[in-house]
Amino acid sequence: MPRDSKRFETIHRLAEKKEHDAAALLAQARRERDQARQRLQELEVFRREYLEGHGRVSAIGSPVQLREFQVFIDKLEQAIDTQRRLVEEMEARCQQARQSWQERHTRTRAIGNAVEQKRNDERAREARQEQRQLDDRVLRRE
Repeated sequence: MPRDSKRFETIHRLAEKKEHDAAALLAQARRERDQARQRLQELEVFRREYLEGHGRVSAIGSPVQLREFQVFIDKLEQAIDTQRRLVEEMEARCQQARQSWQERHTRTRAIGNAVEQKRNDERAREARQEQRQLDDRVLRRE
């Protein structure tokens, strides 16, 4: 009969793999979120710099140039809004991935504790069995 701890060790290894996979997904979600945040920041900086430059353009610009400028700013605002929504989605994905990893981590630790308990129980059982065998030998000699 296979030892209980060996069966639990197999389950523990599988749980560790699932935890590792969940950690990798969390890391990927964080990288994607960070990239989305960076892109949002870049768009906001670009908008600010472009608006600061607008004062110079409006002083010498024609009505056509001003209209083109406004169209461009509107498109930039749309891009920023889209990027903000993407960042929010990435934040939600990160949170889900983190929760999934935490659940896997907790499960892996619980299984690890069960494996250790099974090993301790088996060692204690083996020690009792060896002690009985020693006692039986001593009794047979007497």
